[in-house]
Amino acid sequence: MKRFIVIIAIAIFVLVAWNLSLKAPVWSDFESTFDKAFDAIDKVDSIASIYDANSQITRLNRCAHLKSVVVSDELFFLVSKSFLLSNESEGAFDVTVLPLVKLWNSYKQKNLIPDDALIKETLPLVGYKNISLDADKKTIYFKRPGVNIDLSALAKGYAVDEAIRSIKESGFSSAIVNAGGDLYCLGRRSFFSPWSIGIIDPNNDNRVIKKLAFEDMAVATSGGYQQHYQYKGRDYTHIINPKTGYPIEDVFFSITVIAPNCLIADGIATAVTVGGDELIERFNKIYPGVSIVVER
Repeated sequence: MKRFIVIIAIAIFVLVAWNLSLKAPVWSDFESTFDKAFDAIDKVDSIASIYDANSQITRLNRCAHLKSVVVSDELFFLVSKSFLLSNESEGAFDVTVLPLVKLWNSYKQKNLIPDDALIKETLPLVGYKNISLDADKKTIYFKRPGVNIDLSALAKGYAVDEAIRSIKESGFSSAIVNAGGDLYCLGRRSFFSPWSIGIIDPNNDNRVIKKLAFEDMAVATSGGYQQHYQYKGRDYTHIINPKTGYPIEDVFFSITVIAPNCLIADGIATAVTVGGDELIERFNKIYPGVSIVVER
C-alpha cells in the first residue's frame, strides 16, 4: 500500500508558496524527508535572497566593489551559472539587473514610474561584464561602485533542484516540488501515469490551455501576466529588460521551459521572456535537451 502526501507551506524564499508532494509506501519517513527538503530550500535562501540583509548575496553586494571577495562554493556556482547565461543570451538575461529592479520597485510601491533621466542614470550599473570571477580562488569582484547581483532568476529553480536532491537521498523515487510555477517532477505519479502539468492561459489564469506529461524533468514558466501594474492606463510588468532599462512590453504571454534541471529552466525562461524568438533558436542549439513553449 502506498500513500500520497502533500504539504503546502509559505517559505521565506521570495515569499513563494512551496508545494511538496511525495508518494511512497506507508512506512516511509515522510516527516523527516519534508524537513530535509525545506532545510535545503532555506539554505539556498540564506545564500541568494536579496530580501535578507544577512544573506551571502546581500553581503557580497555591499562590498565586492571595494575588493575581490572570497565566497562559498554554492554562491560562486550560482553567480557563475548566471554569468554564463548572461553571456549566452547576450545580456537579455543579466545577473547585474538589480539596480534597475530596485529602481522600478521603489516607484511601483508609490504607483508611479521612474522618469527617463533616472533610468539612463541607472543603466551603466547594469552589465554582466562589470563583474569579474576567479574560479580558482572562488572570488567575485565588481568593477565599479553601484553594481549589484540579483540571483532571483536562477535561485528559485536551484532551490527546487536542491529540494529534489534531498528527497532522492532520502530514498523517495516519486515526488513533485512546485515553487510558484518552477517545479520538478521526480519519477512518475503512478506506475501507469507520469505527472501531469497544466499551462495557464496568460489572458485567463482560471483556464488551462495545455496539459503536458513529465517524469524526471523540470518545468519553469515566466511571463509578464504573472505580476504587472497599471500607470495611466498602461500595463507595466515586473520583468525588466536590462538593455533598455524598461519593463518588457508584451504583458499577456508566457514562456514555459522544460529542462533536465530547474535551475537552467528558470534562467532560460527569464532570458527568452526578454530576448524573444531569436533566443529560442539560440538556446535550442546550445541546450538540445531543452524544450521552449510560447503561449499568447
